[in-house]
Amino acid sequence: MLKWKLKRMMITALLILGCYILQSSIFSRLTIAGIQPNIILMLVCVIGITRGSKEGMFVGFVCGLLMDVQFRSLIGITALILMVLGYINGFLKQYFHESDLRMPILAIAGSNLLFGLMMYFVHFFLRFRFNILFYLNYVIIPEIIYTLLVSVLLYPLVTMILKRLEIEEKRRTRSFANENP
Repeated sequence: MLKWKLKRMMITALLILGCYILQSSIFSRLTIAGIQPNIILMLVCVIGITRGSKEGMFVGFVCGLLMDVQFRSLIGITALILMVLGYINGFLKQYFHESDLRMPILAIAGSNLLFGLMMYFVHFFLRFRFNILFYLNYVIIPEIIYTLLVSVLLYPLVTMILKRLEIEEKRRTRSFANENP
């Protein structure tokens, strides 16, 4: 049992690392009008939806700390925001069906909107910069669109990895239960 928990943690860590590398290297070079997709947020949403609130929070916190260290000056703000978004997406697990792509796409879009608004509030509103419509039109909405376009390509890969892990865990649990009556 401990072996499978360790394997799940290792695969989750590799997914986090892979998305972090994609976000900080490849997609930082593929900006469109200064906007890059938020691959890390997509991962937090997918983990929350497929694994639940607890893992969504954990992955959100870890991913947020990585983003804070790399991109932000305030350590902990992005970690807190992504942790909350991972928790919220975990509630969608009960409505998640692997064959339906609409719900994860809507969750990613909604999470990206909330992320953008929270980041606006923390970084601009508190400094008395009240031009939310400009930020919404030129940063938040383009980032949502770009993230969704990239998510359509990456979402199947991430869910395939998570599904294979889940199938393997169920098979091992079943064989363990049959060996020990």
